[in-house]
Amino acid sequence: MKDKKIIIIVTIIVVVIMISILIGIVVHKSKTKNNTKTKPVEYTCKDGYRLYNQSCIKEIESLMPKVTYSCKDGYELNKDKCIKYEKQEPTVTWNCPSGFSKSDNKEPSLCVRTSTEAISILSYYCPYGYNLNGTSCTTEKVTPAKILYSCSGNSMYNESIGLCQLFAAPTSCPSNMWTYENHGPYKTCVNYPTIQYHCPENARLVGTSCITPGQTISATPVTGCRQGFKMSSDRKTCTKTEYEVPTYQLHCSEGYNLDNNTCVKKIFSEAYKKYSCEKGYSLISEKCVKYEKLLPIKKES
Repeated sequence: MKDKKIIIIVTIIVVVIMISILIGIVVHKSKTKNNTKTKPVEYTCKDGYRLYNQSCIKEIESLMPKVTYSCKDGYELNKDKCIKYEKQEPTVTWNCPSGFSKSDNKEPSLCVRTSTEAISILSYYCPYGYNLNGTSCTTEKVTPAKILYSCSGNSMYNESIGLCQLFAAPTSCPSNMWTYENHGPYKTCVNYPTIQYHCPENARLVGTSCITPGQTISATPVTGCRQGFKMSSDRKTCTKTEYEVPTYQLHCSEGYNLDNNTCVKKIFSEAYKKYSCEKGYSLISEKCVKYEKLLPIKKES
């Protein structure tokens, strides 16, 4: 029984040693493999061909590709550029005409201007029986003016007939007179007198009347407010309130421009390019190429 245990222990030790030896061999081979570099395969093409994408190609014909542009979301295509429009509401500044101010702090509001002045004299009036002359009132006496008649040449005024008459009766009347009566071969020649009106020294002639001034007193002023003004409750001043509609200006932040009452900012971006070729052509280095294709030749090491 004791010998059997010894055999089992020896067997286990031998197995452990064999496993260790095998692990060492595997690790050594792995290191040897990793340290060995694989040389890359090189290819070449015959004359007139060039190596492209593991093939030998020969260009037969080339065309410019068709280019289309596109933009990312939120941008608009404008020729070969992409534009995005950022918009914001402008700020508003309200302005009142000179001399006016806003009626309150709200926007918009009316512009107001209040003017105040002293009560002014609008007119004067006189008591009954007086006449207004500037700032004075006067009484006047009206009498008929004295009438003075005057005749030309040798004629004299005949009050009974109210005409100028030649007293030396001729046989014919002068050209500026006419016959009033015939007395045989003699005639009474008459014409109209020149009439003048005369007033005393202290009177003035008005039409055919003489106006003589009487008593003079100061006229009574009529006070009040000019048109458009309103009298204050203490009747000492006149006030006028005027209103105007304010004008306004729109302002945009820096970088924005005003367009149709909106602030607009243009943001530019490069458009995406997409090249495409006609059928039978391949896109190579931004060209559409028709080519012959051969397998490449492996270079000898």
